Amino acid sequence: MNLLLAMLLGLGCSREDYYADRSLYDNIRDVYEDCEEGKIAFLKRKANIQTLFTDCGSNNIYHYNWSPDGRLVYFQLFTNNFILNPENQGVDQLPIGKPIGRGVWLHETALVVPIVETDDGPPMLTVYLTAGMIQNYEIPGKEPADLQVYKDKTLLLTMIDESGKRRPYFFSEATGFTRAFEFLDAVINIDAAVNANVLSYTNESGNHLVTLTGESIADFPLVKRAVPHPEGKYVALETDGAPLPPIDLGDGKYKNPEVRKREEKRRQQKIDSLPDWVPKEIIPPEINVYNLENKRRYRIKNFFGNRFEWYPNQKYFCSFFIKGIDGQLIQQNIALTDIGVALLMADNDNYPSSIELWTPIEKKSDVKTLEVK
Repeated sequence: MNLLLAMLLGLGCSREDYYADRSLYDNIRDVYEDCEEGKIAFLKRKANIQTLFTDCGSNNIYHYNWSPDGRLVYFQLFTNNFILNPENQGVDQLPIGKPIGRGVWLHETALVVPIVETDDGPPMLTVYLTAGMIQNYEIPGKEPADLQVYKDKTLLLTMIDESGKRRPYFFSEATGFTRAFEFLDAVINIDAAVNANVLSYTNESGNHLVTLTGESIADFPLVKRAVPHPEGKYVALETDGAPLPPIDLGDGKYKNPEVRKREEKRRQQKIDSLPDWVPKEIIPPEINVYNLENKRRYRIKNFFGNRFEWYPNQKYFCSFFIKGIDGQLIQQNIALTDIGVALLMADNDNYPSSIELWTPIEKKSDVKTLEVK
C-alpha cells in the first residue's frame, strides 16, 4: 500500500478531507495532467535521485531531519510527528504534542521538537528519548524556527522574543535559553557550521555569510536561505529559478527536432487555453552551491528543490524537498542524492550536465508566480 496513504488512513484523514475545497481541487486536477509514476521513476534514474515516499502521493510534509547516523528520518505531517526507517518502511508516531517548528535529532536516540500541548498553550521545546522519556522546556518567545544542533548538547534556534523581532538563541538543558550572536538583530532564518566557522543568516536585504564572530564572508541579495557544509568549502543556496510553463514538458526522453517542435506547439496551445486565474508561468525553487575557496557559484540544473540539508555520514550527499527533475515539476517528496562528484568536476572546469556556472536569471516584473508545494 502507498506508505503515505496508509498513514492517512491510520490518522482518519481522507484525501477529500485533506483538500479544503474539493471542487477547486477537481478543477485544478482537470487543468494539469495526472501524475505519472513511471515517468518520475525514469527521471529519478536519469538524475541519480532517490525519494522516500510514493512519487504520486500528496506528501505534504512540513519538516524533516535525518538522524546523525543517516539511518532514520524524522518528519512532520499535518499535526503529528513520525520516525521513518527507510530500510523497512516502518513508521512510528511520536507521543508528544503538536509540532510548531522544525524538529531535529540531538543524537541517535533523542529528538528535540518545538510543540504546543494545547492550541492555546505556550510553546515548548520537547526532548524526546526513543526509549520513551519526555522532558519539556517552555520557550520564552513565539514561533520557534530554524532548530539545529550547534555543538555538543547545545541547540540553536530562532524565535520572536520580547522585542517583537525574530532573533537567534542557544538552548541547553544545563543553561536554558540564552541570546546567541548578539551582533545580529532581526533575522528571517539562520544556519551554522561550527567546525567550519561559518554562519548563514537571512534578513530583509538577502542572505549573508559571516564567521561566528560576525566578520563578513559573502552576501547574496536574492538568496532565501543558505546551508553551509559542516566541513566548510561549500554552501548550499536556496533561491528562485527561471520561470517554467505550468504544462508538463514531456517524458524527459530524447525526441528528434520535428517531434519536439510539435510537442512544444501543443503545449503552447494548452497554455493559451488555460483559465485567466491560472498563472502562465511558475517560479520553481532552485538550489545553487557556493565554493568558499574559489568563490564560484554553481547552479544545480537537474533538479528543483528547497529545505536543503547535508546528509550525515556521506560527505557530499544531500537531502531536500524535491519539486522537479530535469526541468519538469513533480509531486513534492523528500529526495536524497550525491552532488560531490559534480562539484569536484566543476571545480576543475569540467562541467557535467547536472551543474553549470551560475549567471543571474532575468525575470519579467509582471509575471504572476505560484508557490510550488
